[in-house]
Amino acid sequence: MIVACKQSKYVPEKFFLLKKNKIELDNHPILLEDIEYVIRQRPNPKFIGIPLKLYLFNSFDSTKLADKRKLRIEAFTVKIEKKKLKYIQINEKRRNRAIAKNKTTYKPKVLKDTLFTRISLGERIKYKYGQPPVIMDTLLVRKTQDQMRLFLRKKGFYYASISVDIEKNEKKRFAIPVYTIKTGLPYLIDSLKYAGSGSVKGAHIAFLKMQKDLNGEESLKGKYLDVEMLDEHRYLFSRYMKDKGYHKFFATNTLYELDTNANTMKVNVTLIFNLDAKVSDQKKRDSLNRLPLKSAQIRNVIFHLSDSIMVRGDFASELNGLNTKDSLAPQFLSTTKQMYYNKIKASKSRLKSFPDLKPGDPDPYMEVLLKYNGVSPWIKPELLSLQNYLEHRNGYKEKYLERSYRSLQQLGVFDNIKPILIDVGENKSFSFVDVHYFLEPSKKHSFGFDPRFTTNTSGLLGLSAALNYSNNNLAKGAQKLTFSFGGGFESQTKA
Repeated sequence: MIVACKQSKYVPEKFFLLKKNKIELDNHPILLEDIEYVIRQRPNPKFIGIPLKLYLFNSFDSTKLADKRKLRIEAFTVKIEKKKLKYIQINEKRRNRAIAKNKTTYKPKVLKDTLFTRISLGERIKYKYGQPPVIMDTLLVRKTQDQMRLFLRKKGFYYASISVDIEKNEKKRFAIPVYTIKTGLPYLIDSLKYAGSGSVKGAHIAFLKMQKDLNGEESLKGKYLDVEMLDEHRYLFSRYMKDKGYHKFFATNTLYELDTNANTMKVNVTLIFNLDAKVSDQKKRDSLNRLPLKSAQIRNVIFHLSDSIMVRGDFASELNGLNTKDSLAPQFLSTTKQMYYNKIKASKSRLKSFPDLKPGDPDPYMEVLLKYNGVSPWIKPELLSLQNYLEHRNGYKEKYLERSYRSLQQLGVFDNIKPILIDVGENKSFSFVDVHYFLEPSKKHSFGFDPRFTTNTSGLLGLSAALNYSNNNLAKGAQKLTFSFGGGFESQTKA
C-alpha cells in the first residue's frame, strides 16, 4: 500500500521532485565519491532502493490531518472550559470550608495540562518518521556546479569544464541533474626549490627521503598540484620538526610559492619557511628565513596536583590569600606546596653513558618538581616521574609529549590532564622550555549495586544481587582494588 503512493504526490505545480544526481566523469583517476561529496542538494534517502521516508510522508494527507487536529483541539478546548468551571466550584467549596474553620488560607486546585500537545499516529508517522519531498532547486544546482569547479581546482585541474543538463519527466514530475565533467590535464609538480634557512632546507630534504623510504614514492615530485596534499605534507613536516626538538615549528611556518607553466602543465614549487610571523611579508625572502632555528631542551618538569584532597580544614586558609586559580592554567586550582624529587636511581645504561655517575646515584634525567596542596601528595612522585618521557636535560620531541600524556591517562586516576610548555630562555645552541603537567584526580572510591533476575538450567526463576566497591588509587600507587559481595536465591520445585 505504501509503495503504491506516487512519489511526487505533494510536489507543488511547476516544480519537480529531485529523483537523483547523475555525474558523468571522463576516465580520470579521481574518486567519484569525492566529487559527490560537494553536491549541495541530495534526494530523499532510499532503503533497498525505496524512498521509504518519502512514502511514509505521502501516505497521509496533510489537509485531512490538519482538519482532524482542528476538531481534536476544539473538543479539547470544550473539555478544558468545563474543567475550569468545575475547578471554580471546587475551589469555592474549599474556600468556604476554610472560612468555616477560621483558616486564613486554603489550597486551591490548579488546572494542569491546558495546552493541547497530543500527536496522532498519522501525524507521528508523517512528520516524525517521514520526510517531505526534496524539490529540485536550480540555485543549488548552480552552486553544486561552482563547488565542483572549486574542488577540481584544489585537486590540480585548473582548466576543468563542468556542464549541467537537467532531465525532466513532465508526467511523473521528477528531475535528474546531470553533471558532465571534463577534467582536462592537471598541473604536475616538476621541481622543488627552497628560500632561506639552510638548516630547515636540510631537514626537509631528510624528511623527503624518509617519506620516500616509507611510502616507496616521492612525496611531492610528480604529484598533482593538490591543495589538500600540500597541506597534509606541511603538517607531517611540522610533526617531523617537532620530533627533532623544534616545538614551535607549526604547519603554518611552511609556505608554498608556485610557478606554473600552462603550456607544459608543470609547476615549480618553492618552499618558504616562515619562522617568525612578526616579520612582514616583504622581508620573508630576505631576512625572515635566515633567522636561527634552535631545538628545545627540557629544563624543568613540573607536575601540578590541582586539587584539595589532602587539605585538612578550609582550603581558603590553605591558600593564605593566593588566587584560587593557577596563573598558567586558570581552569585548574592553585597549589601552595612543592617538593623536589630525585630519588630514582640511575639505570645501567645511564651509568654507561655518564662515567661520572656511580651505582646508587640518582638519575639526573628523572628529576621532577611536584606541586600540591595539603599535608602530602596523594600519588607517589616516583610514579609520576616514570610516566614522563620529556626528561630533564633531554631534547624535546613531540612524540614524547604524546607518549607521556597516554601514560598518565592509562594510570586511570586522572579526570583531566593538560600539558603546557613554557619558554624560559635560550643560548647560542638551544632554547629551553619547562614542561608543566596539570592534573585533576578522578573519583577514588566508587560503589555499585547490581540486582538481576536469574534462571537456572531447569528454568526456575531466581533473584541475585551484587554490591561492588572499587578503589582506583590504593596506597598512592594507582593500583586498583575491587571488592564484590554477592548473593541470591532461586525457587525450588517440590520433590
